[in-house]
Amino acid sequence: MVVRAEVHHRWAVTRGNNPDDRPYYCPLHEARYGAAVNLYKRLLQPIPDDATDHWARLADQAVVIPEQDATYWYSYTAIVESAWTLVTPDDDQNTVLADARTEIAKRPSPRIVGDHPATHPAEPVPHDTKVNVRSLWVVTQHGQNPTTGDDIWYCPVFGPNINTYTQARNLYLSMAEQLRDMPGPPEPTTDLTFWHSLQATADSPWYTDTQHADPHAIITTLYDTLTNPK
Repeated sequence: MVVRAEVHHRWAVTRGNNPDDRPYYCPLHEARYGAAVNLYKRLLQPIPDDATDHWARLADQAVVIPEQDATYWYSYTAIVESAWTLVTPDDDQNTVLADARTEIAKRPSPRIVGDHPATHPAEPVPHDTKVNVRSLWVVTQHGQNPTTGDDIWYCPVFGPNINTYTQARNLYLSMAEQLRDMPGPPEPTTDLTFWHSLQATADSPWYTDTQHADPHAIITTLYDTLTNPK
């Protein structure tokens, strides 16, 4: 597995106001501009009898935005993750992090998900863009590898500030103990292998469909943050 670098478009429609300034706001769960516009127009149609509650809620948000007043907005969610690396109790976490940053320093081109119609001029990335950096952990059983894509057992280890092997292991074992009385087979607690990845994420501001923001620029911001930590 190599470094994961992706930029995802997300779309919304409003009555001219910025999507962060409610109440006229409807999220459009499509990555491509054309699909987002078509979704908004479908939401303006009478709600089908078999519509889900989610569809009905979106339609309620869309119907208060007249089509002639509709303004389409997009923003980015950017993510960079180093490859999963096996970590043992003897590994120094500073070395693990340094190796992850070295890998990310190669700065592979990101995968761009979705699109927007404007092509120039480019809007700059705000200087105050918040980049969130954290360690990710996943546990497998010995001999298994989360990067192979095979049908294996694995379990993400969720929690704030899990910075070391010991913290990840203790948190997983605590979770497994809490789930022991739940229906189904128990979570394994022996023959475990722990894997680490360094992740950075950031969200862009909202831009109208007439503005162009280069998705590569926000990925560059993530790379700069990860390879030049303060």
